[in-house]
Amino acid sequence: MAKLAIGFAVALIALGVGGYFAAAAEARSLTALIPAIAGGLLLICGLLAMNPAIRMHAMHGAAMVGLLGFLAPLGRLIPQAIKGTPPSPQQIPAGCPYHPRCPYAIDVCTTVDPPLVRVDRRRLACHVDPFSDGE
Repeated sequence: MAKLAIGFAVALIALGVGGYFAAAAEARSLTALIPAIAGGLLLICGLLAMNPAIRMHAMHGAAMVGLLGFLAPLGRLIPQAIKGTPPSPQQIPAGCPYHPRCPYAIDVCTTVDPPLVRVDRRRLACHVDPFSDGE
């Protein structure tokens, strides 16, 4: 397993460094090195795992790096939960900041900030309770 971790680490480092230097000099971004950073962590874990006394801990570290690499892109799904484009922080609209893209928006949403109220065990800042059944 340690050799497999080292192999993947070398591949990730090559991908990150290669991607960074393959881009035009003016278009290079440090984010291209993210795979190389993850590869560096995997390489350290793989090398540590060559020592039988700490193999289990090092492989758990390698598994954690892999899990974080898998879960990190899922953060891109969060902005998709609310459709539309968020307003600019310099030009937040009057009233509820979500009213331009909210399916529950009513006229009062465009002018009045919604109060923060408790609904069951949640707190909600909305003129309309989207969790109600319409009563």
